[in-house]
Amino acid sequence: MKRSWVRFTVSFVAVALLAGGIYGGILWARYPSAPDPASGTMTEAISYMATEQFGKLTKSHRKQYTIAIAERMRTIPFKDVVNLMMTDQAGKKAAAANLKDLSKEDMQEIGGHFMQVFLDGFYTQTGTERQGYLMMFALAEKAARSAASTQPSGQAATQPAGGRKKFDENHLPTPDQLEKEMAKLLQTQPPKTVAQMSQLFLDMRRTRETLGMK
Repeated sequence: MKRSWVRFTVSFVAVALLAGGIYGGILWARYPSAPDPASGTMTEAISYMATEQFGKLTKSHRKQYTIAIAERMRTIPFKDVVNLMMTDQAGKKAAAANLKDLSKEDMQEIGGHFMQVFLDGFYTQTGTERQGYLMMFALAEKAARSAASTQPSGQAATQPAGGRKKFDENHLPTPDQLEKEMAKLLQTQPPKTVAQMSQLFLDMRRTRETLGMK
């Protein structure tokens, strides 16, 4: 009787392992084939993040891919990083939509990588070059605000339950609002990042004042 029970147990485990292996094989066969974030052009690697296929990857895979893209940006000239940052806004929205189900902690980690890559690149520029970029950022912000102000206003800003303010999506948040949101992310970042971003905020305020912006 005992021997029969042992044989039954072994057979059951073997069948379970076989079934699990088959199921795992089916899932693997159906899993989207993701490109290597280190191969191809940077534009192609980033564009993939806006695709439906990217959205089908596991959360951990999407997180790893996105962080790999951020770190790859260290290998390209800073002017190209800025160009990537300021172009293809529709693609960036689609990529963000593919990451929206990640945890808050994962998104903070991803944001921290992109932030530090940008700051490291920015602060390796000469003082004159940094001032040129600050002026460019401020002028781009001014143009965007001007364009947004001519669009018909959407739903008025509301204060939903929980006290989190909802802004009119047709209008850009103010610099103060942006800094408050960024401050939340900085709470999880290392001191170096906090110090560099604080200096960047200060320099941007001065640049806006030079241009007569509020």
